Amino acid sequence: MNDYRTAPKVPNEFIIKPVRSIEAFSGEAWPFSNVKPAVFAALGLLYGKTEKVGNTGALIYSDMEYSVQNVLTGYAFGLFYCMPEPVLSAAIYGLSFTQLQSPDADEVEKIVTETVSQGNAVYMIESETPFSYLIWGYRNHGEILLGHKFEEGNDGMNCALNLDKPAEFSSLEGPFKEILVFHPNSEPYSRDDAYREALTRGVQMLTETEPPKEMDFAKVHYGYGQAIYDEWIRQLDQANKEKKEAFYFTSPIFPHFIALLENRTHLYKFLKLYAEMKADKSLAKAAELCEKLKNNAENGAQIGFENEWSDPKILALSNNERRSMLIDTLLECRSLELEIAAYIKVYLENTETK
Repeated sequence: MNDYRTAPKVPNEFIIKPVRSIEAFSGEAWPFSNVKPAVFAALGLLYGKTEKVGNTGALIYSDMEYSVQNVLTGYAFGLFYCMPEPVLSAAIYGLSFTQLQSPDADEVEKIVTETVSQGNAVYMIESETPFSYLIWGYRNHGEILLGHKFEEGNDGMNCALNLDKPAEFSSLEGPFKEILVFHPNSEPYSRDDAYREALTRGVQMLTETEPPKEMDFAKVHYGYGQAIYDEWIRQLDQANKEKKEAFYFTSPIFPHFIALLENRTHLYKFLKLYAEMKADKSLAKAAELCEKLKNNAENGAQIGFENEWSDPKILALSNNERRSMLIDTLLECRSLELEIAAYIKVYLENTETK
């Protein structure tokens, strides 16, 4: 045993209790595939910094804040991509964070007890699995951790947390590729400023023509910008030239079109919300175009589906014919993203502080 277990400054058990009462989850439980937006929405509730309040005065745990966080993290503008530093996501709740190096297994309990007992939640991402954990309590000197488990792509798991009744974990040894410690020690950053910064970055992401260095070009599953459409279309065209028989569960069809649909759904919901908040015609036009983009992405996902809900007429087509339809869909989506970015840019320029 390490000495820290019996140190007076670290209690045997501790839990960060939600600052305010929280209503049960409301809204759509799909799409909740992206983990980090769900984690930050949970942190906003835990520390009582979420803005939506119900009739009872309790904070509302809804899907709208999750969509906002998809914009702030960058997911809404790309494909399986988020910004490496979640500064805006934390700042709107008055949180700062410390990133820790991947610790040895016997250090995890020490990290949790020393940080959580000071009121700082801990977020840990495993290196070799799709799982991560938000921890806001512990018992038995950290041998039992209290929090919620998240999984990339698991919508139900990612929106089902209960901050009043955390799950118990008896062994979290990692290895962890990232550990973030959150400190509720500052005033919340202006949402309007955060939204403007996110949209400024989003315009750059949507209009980027060169492949970003972070992009996994071979698999088309991690990146953003016009370049990802170019490669996506090239791969589908190549599959047509080779008359490939493999279709649905193959790159770049699944889960790419579903991811495009999910992320642009969040962008649409955010733009619609922000346009109403600001009563701005340019944002409203961007939201209108984004709804069309979302619908096109949904059509693309439907073309790719092979299940009981599939359109028999689509299934009757050859794989080459279906891939050609997907290419047409992507060409329209790419064009719409440029239009959306242009209207967002007009709003930003017209409202820029002189």
